[in-house]
Amino acid sequence: MKSRTRRQPLWLALALALITVARVRAQIGTSNVPPQVSLDWPANLGYLTELTYLRLRADVTPGSHPVIFVQFFADTSLIATVTNPPYATMWGLVPKPGPRYGCTGTWTLRAVATDTAGLGAKSASVPLLYNCNPGPMPIVQIRSPHSGAVFAAPATFSISADLLGSPDGYAAPVEFFAGTSSLGVVAQADPKFTVETPPYTLTVSNLAEGQYTLSAGYLGLNSNWCWCGSVSIRVTKLGIESPVVTSDGLVEFGLVTSFPGSATVIEASPDLANWAPIATNLPSDSTFTFVDPSPATNGARFYRAIVPSQ
Repeated sequence: MKSRTRRQPLWLALALALITVARVRAQIGTSNVPPQVSLDWPANLGYLTELTYLRLRADVTPGSHPVIFVQFFADTSLIATVTNPPYATMWGLVPKPGPRYGCTGTWTLRAVATDTAGLGAKSASVPLLYNCNPGPMPIVQIRSPHSGAVFAAPATFSISADLLGSPDGYAAPVEFFAGTSSLGVVAQADPKFTVETPPYTLTVSNLAEGQYTLSAGYLGLNSNWCWCGSVSIRVTKLGIESPVVTSDGLVEFGLVTSFPGSATVIEASPDLANWAPIATNLPSDSTFTFVDPSPATNGARFYRAIVPSQ
């Protein structure tokens, strides 16, 4: 007597197969997210001039697995492989032969992160043009504050800058300025330029109300030339900064005030002519965050802050 095999109905077999495929896809999707990587140093510097040493650093966010190394490339040539954070290295440049002046050329820099599962990610490319004609130019990049920052008057804050490139392998002093006024000079404890050279940091105290351009100047070799950036900040008694629309569709911004402990009224207007109060805050500090409960999709709104007792 033959045994009879019990078969599942076709619809049930298909359903089980689809569930199995969905589970496999879900497992693959959640366990194989690649890392994310971006070049923090340098960032669109434009060009380099007779620069011998350049610092490179990558910002890395792991995915599903730990990152085991980050590689830095100039075009297709490997500069360095770094296995531990912070992922940074020093690059000793050799000028490329150029068609016109004999010392011009373009590099494309990028970073590649690889995790324990073999998943990799490439950063966006950063182009660099090398030209030796203007003379040696170090690179100083202001790290903080960020351009557009708002501080309560009178302002006290720290300004810091990174030395990213040195023509001679040394980290000379850096002078900070507000407009044309010197804020002070900062020197490194170790004058040698290395990948571990810390930021130059200076505390600024009691800066009066106004708009300022903060900049840095390099006091080393050929100090008249410097690829040194600047940032614009505002010092005010009452100001709104960093407006964003949240993922919930609400308007959020920071408020800076010189009057902590005083009632601060937030007003809104659809046309800059008719204003209505929408909230009153009693801040305990010089900054606080405000979120408008009215969805941003309700229409355009302008905001202002008022401290009635001042």
